[in-house]
Amino acid sequence: MDDQYKPQSGTWTLTAPDGRQWQAASGLMAAAKEQNERIPPEVMVDRILEAAEPDEIDRLRDAIALAYGYLWHVNNEPGTPCRYPPEKAAYEARKVLRDLMTHEQRGEAINKAREILMGHNAELRGRPLADGPA
Repeated sequence: MDDQYKPQSGTWTLTAPDGRQWQAASGLMAAAKEQNERIPPEVMVDRILEAAEPDEIDRLRDAIALAYGYLWHVNNEPGTPCRYPPEKAAYEARKVLRDLMTHEQRGEAINKAREILMGHNAELRGRPLADGPA
């Protein structure tokens, strides 16, 4: 990144008229902290959806639904109506979702899932097998 576009180094402080302050490494990050405190997450989501193209929202919903459908088939329980190879179902779900994300977004999602799964595996390793999963 070109140095002329970087914020000045140090702590930025945003001060509201009522005296409350938010500090961050850049002015935009300080403003984001203020906004996150002031605007409830569901209102932010509503605003994003209002600004989004309806066709794009439908495309995302359809892709998520299809990925869920594939993942449902990663199911080896007796009585499952459609015995589909779990590896193939998981691959198809990943393929549907992969095309919706950037390389960076996929990497972040993979790393976050790994942290969760490793924590869950650590919990399971600490208990006798007879107890089963939580």
